Amino acid sequence: MTRKLFYLSLLISVAVAGCYYDTSEELYSAANQNIVCDTSAVTYSVSIAPVINASCNSCHDKTHAAANGNVTLDDYSHFAAVATGGRLMGSIRQQPGYFAMPNNGGRLSDCNIAIIQKWINMGAPNN
Repeated sequence: MTRKLFYLSLLISVAVAGCYYDTSEELYSAANQNIVCDTSAVTYSVSIAPVINASCNSCHDKTHAAANGNVTLDDYSHFAAVATGGRLMGSIRQQPGYFAMPNNGGRLSDCNIAIIQKWINMGAPNN
């Protein structure tokens, strides 16, 4: 009986230890990798456009915009209009009452969100 109890407790311990779960944001966030999120020199061409190209344009370029809320983000003028229109940050922060974006790609990193917010706060310059 003692041997069965030992094996049962061992099995339960292994099962519980195997249920450990972290999100990719927790595992790979800037804080966990000792990477500093630099928002000191934010520009559209270097800081914003690469994030938009990687995370938004597969659905929000000129070809796909009609099927995705008629929101086009594939150039400065279109993105700046959406960014300064007031709904972008709610969507990318995935706040209640907004369409969570990216739609099927998970949430942008906190650093990318901070960079976009900084650029908007700077007046969304075309730099």
